[in-house]
Amino acid sequence: MKFADNQNTRWMETNAHNRTNMNQNNVLFRDKTIMKYLLGLTQQAASRQLDKQQDLHPGIKVDELPLEELPGSGMGTEAVLKYFEDHFADRISNTAGPRYFGFVVGGSTPASVAGDWLVSTLDQNPFGSTDSIAPQIERQAIHFLKQLLNIDEAYFGTFVTGATMSNFVGMATARQWIGEQRGHNYSV
Repeated sequence: MKFADNQNTRWMETNAHNRTNMNQNNVLFRDKTIMKYLLGLTQQAASRQLDKQQDLHPGIKVDELPLEELPGSGMGTEAVLKYFEDHFADRISNTAGPRYFGFVVGGSTPASVAGDWLVSTLDQNPFGSTDSIAPQIERQAIHFLKQLLNIDEAYFGTFVTGATMSNFVGMATARQWIGEQRGHNYSV
């Protein structure tokens, strides 16, 4: 009897897990089929935030929120957007607004927002310069930056994911340069 009970329990757990996975797959499939609609909702949510920029404070004191338990299944994009607006949108500090002077940060310009949306939508991960046009776009952007900043054409570069990775890559590059000056390769 014990074996049958364990076998039945295992079957029920596996079946529940499979039902959850099927539900998650259905939510993801639905979201993929209505992607343009969801992007429109995202644009509307972003527009509502932009409309408030003149009035929102650059800094907001927010009390710590209680942590919630992970839901048993996914909500879907539309529900997540609504959840964000209902629970978080009015508590975001206005770092993109005209009264924010806390840090020297790169502001979101219309072109950078459009570029960010396209980068996220296209989700490129090329492994070489011929896998996609993406590396050539990066190469062209770096060429423009070299011209803008009057940097010699002998130099080259790459884009990384953000400030933290930029610092990391800068330190690794400096380490390699020092090693080269001293006749040692630190990467081996």
